[in-house]
Amino acid sequence: KSTLPNLNSLKKYTPYYVCIDFAADLVEDATNENIQAWIVGVQIYGPEDHAIAAFKTTDRGTVFIEPQTDKPYIKPTVGQPLCEEGKNKCLGTVVSYYYVECDHSHNCTSYNHPIMITLTVTP
Repeated sequence: KSTLPNLNSLKKYTPYYVCIDFAADLVEDATNENIQAWIVGVQIYGPEDHAIAAFKTTDRGTVFIEPQTDKPYIKPTVGQPLCEEGKNKCLGTVVSYYYVECDHSHNCTSYNHPIMITLTVTP
């Protein structure tokens, strides 16, 4: 369970503030509280990609969170839908996933992180 205040609930999705912004702000807030966190870019089969957050926990390993709602996702798996834990609510099929690093102005680049290797699949 997160000990961070849900600051993202005060923000609204707009054409200028999108999922990568929610994820960057959540990870920045966590980092400021000395919580290990990363932004994960998820390429989904279809027109759009998505950004979520990953947190290293002592009891569950790495957990993946929807930064707009704080709901947990199952681990992204190439070739499978990205779904909320315990729910039937899913996004499209994961084509690849990768770590993203953003600066304070939300200028972002992708990189390989040692705890997750980027994989791709052709749907």
